[in-house]
Amino acid sequence: LRDPSLRVLVAVPTNNLKREVCERAKKMEVEVVASPSLHELQDEIPTVVWCEIQALYDVGKSPMPRVEKAIAEDDVECAKIFKKYKRELSEFINSEGHAITTHRRLTNMDVSKYDLVIVDEDIIYSTVIPNRETVSLSMLKKVRKKLAASDPLAAKIKRVLKKIKDSEFFILDEVDWHRAYADIKMALNIPALCSATHFCYRAASKQESDLTEDSITFIKPVKFPGDKYIMLSATADEDICKYYFGEENVRFYDCKEATITGLHQYGDKPMGRSSIRKDPSIIKRIKQWTGFDYTISFKEFHKYYEGELHFGNCAGCDTLKGKNIDVIGTPHQPEWIYKLFAYSLGYDVDDDLKPGTVVVHNGFRFRFMTYTDETLRAIQFYMIESELEQAVGRARLLRCDCTVNLFSDFPLKQATLKESEYDTAENVEST
Repeated sequence: LRDPSLRVLVAVPTNNLKREVCERAKKMEVEVVASPSLHELQDEIPTVVWCEIQALYDVGKSPMPRVEKAIAEDDVECAKIFKKYKRELSEFINSEGHAITTHRRLTNMDVSKYDLVIVDEDIIYSTVIPNRETVSLSMLKKVRKKLAASDPLAAKIKRVLKKIKDSEFFILDEVDWHRAYADIKMALNIPALCSATHFCYRAASKQESDLTEDSITFIKPVKFPGDKYIMLSATADEDICKYYFGEENVRFYDCKEATITGLHQYGDKPMGRSSIRKDPSIIKRIKQWTGFDYTISFKEFHKYYEGELHFGNCAGCDTLKGKNIDVIGTPHQPEWIYKLFAYSLGYDVDDDLKPGTVVVHNGFRFRFMTYTDETLRAIQFYMIESELEQAVGRARLLRCDCTVNLFSDFPLKQATLKESEYDTAENVEST
């Protein structure tokens, strides 16, 4: 970054990390400019204004008209804040030097003026896979009624409703977005629906706890402008990168792995969500046995432990650096998430998860609920391992003298397997 002849854009997973990296660069006397974010202003503006901005994001529209409206009306609570945001945005866009932004903004940027884009952490896991949209069938039917029968989007919705009768996964062509669609006042991301090509039908059921009615889900297409990217990540998977970007577009450099100590793994129980739901007191028994103050587990079990972090919000956080941590859980995803990602890459998804499958991974031979299909298994293991590595990585074991206890039946590299004693008679009786 000290080379004056280069212009480098650095992309990190979160706004917090963006600001932290920016401060580090300035302390090193490296001139950088950081992209502003409306999400960073959420606590500074009225709730009603933020809800309007979030609603625009949700339907794939730009929030800038709402920002301009507040400035034009000289809103006493917002105008000054939004003027500063616009000024910082202009400085970022027009900067001729190094810049720092987030993964999310990167996918919507023109990066042609930069000589190189450095991506910190695995952007496939942080941004591509979670970039999903779920739309109820009733919503699709309401939108279709607002369109002429000959409209391309109406025809696409009609094909969706036909496909779901006999297919869980299906492909439809992209349709052009028309300006007239912007006048449809419904909570639906119409631009994303137009551009989506790979769909998954999900029927509401006990297994689909986040659904109240039958729906379709699709991964919103993510575009990476330009062709000069370096991704630095301890969790990036070579096969997954080649699946997504194309084998001919990826050069994977596996750096020599530094030896870590302090990672102790206890794999005698599955520790998935369903397993812990049957006996949530297991978290209390583990905490009493280890005596550690800090915990990372599933968000739904927060009442059983203290701490802000949970699976899904660990990336880039340094608040637990050097701390002793209990990581409790095997973060399985719903099966349709594995399959939808694989399907969007053009792979077959006919296989199903099979409990007790004997597999070899990370130098360990173990039984696990997984696929016999190697591609689906690779995607499943990639997602589980990425989440666990992110959680374990919060302690910064390479740089700090501390301990992470991992309670999961999915073995991580360099973990020292141990037998737990939190379910001994003495410990159970004391709880």
